[in-house]
Amino acid sequence: MSFLMIIVHLIFEISEIVSVNFDGHLDYLIWISRAVTFGIIMVFFGLGIFKLHLGNLPKVAGVFEILTGICFATIFLSGFGLILLIPLELLEILILHKVISKIN
Repeated sequence: MSFLMIIVHLIFEISEIVSVNFDGHLDYLIWISRAVTFGIIMVFFGLGIFKLHLGNLPKVAGVFEILTGICFATIFLSGFGLILLIPLELLEILILHKVISKIN
């Protein structure tokens, strides 16, 4: 899911570069499609995080990821999704730290 997220992000960035010369109405379409696409990907990414066997932290982060993805996918709740994104990123950093400390 991480690779898919990177590829989709590259596609959207290229579409923004190409759409510089177009009308402003295309910007709204790009932002809406970006929110829905990343919301759907975040739900599947959250399911993957939820299945990690590293204690309760991945389960909490997985639930946050799924909720944030649903918020972005519905578009109307995107503002709430942005608020949920802050603790989600912190939880994901803690998971990465936990994985790295297990490796070393």
